[in-house]
Amino acid sequence: MSGNHPEVSVAMIAFRHEKFISRAIESVLSQNAPFAFELVIGEDASDDRTREICEQYADRYPTLIHLLPQELNLGMTRNLYRVFEQFKGEYIAVCEGDDYWSDPFKLQKQFNFLEENAKFSFCYHRVKTLVGGEFTDLIPKGRSGPVGINQLHRRQNNKLVSMMFRRTPGLFDYSRFPLEGFTTPDYRTTMVLSIHGPGYLLNDTMAVYRLHPGGIYSALPEERKLRIGIKNRKAALEYIPMNFKDRMICRMMIFLRAIKLGGIKLKAFFDR
Repeated sequence: MSGNHPEVSVAMIAFRHEKFISRAIESVLSQNAPFAFELVIGEDASDDRTREICEQYADRYPTLIHLLPQELNLGMTRNLYRVFEQFKGEYIAVCEGDDYWSDPFKLQKQFNFLEENAKFSFCYHRVKTLVGGEFTDLIPKGRSGPVGINQLHRRQNNKLVSMMFRRTPGLFDYSRFPLEGFTTPDYRTTMVLSIHGPGYLLNDTMAVYRLHPGGIYSALPEERKLRIGIKNRKAALEYIPMNFKDRMICRMMIFLRAIKLGGIKLKAFFDR
């Protein structure tokens, strides 16, 4: 499971996740994989027991878990990429501290797929969303296969908790693809990877994505989420090479989100 030269590096970012972090870590530790992997945890200056819990696991599994504590909060994107920079593996997977993996063979399945399909830069799988104790499917059933950049512009449902991708130099080219240009790390990561090859949606459901009041993104109002979607796609137009069709689809998605945002503002005006 662990080793000096891991095939897969797993990133876990944690901030105020004391209620969830143990479940997340245990779901990684329970992976049944015939290759070596590592878990690197970026603890982002939490003011609860998150760091303490992470330290306990790091002490218990010193050859498998590497803890990166932080004294000043960096935010989700910079925290995730400082973790990425520490990796040794050729493949990268992510499990945020408030999510968890539900299939003990997740790493093996995704590793096998990427090993056997060199043209794909990443793969992801179906995810259950957990809200108030209720599970729902994040991705409609029945659809799997290759996913191009235009599909990702329309609906980005490849949550980080579901992804495994190749270690790609472009991810760390901050001058070409600045971290500040993109609002969320999942969108930047997906867009940069898409330059090097399409993604692939696997049919398995292998993780749980939590929506809870303490979640950095899920706690945001709908207006803020729309603004994030618009900014991310504007960044894609500026930094990501695309053909004419893909650029038009990206512009259309910006336009549709702007209409929704205008509707929210109009409703707020008349509700005064």
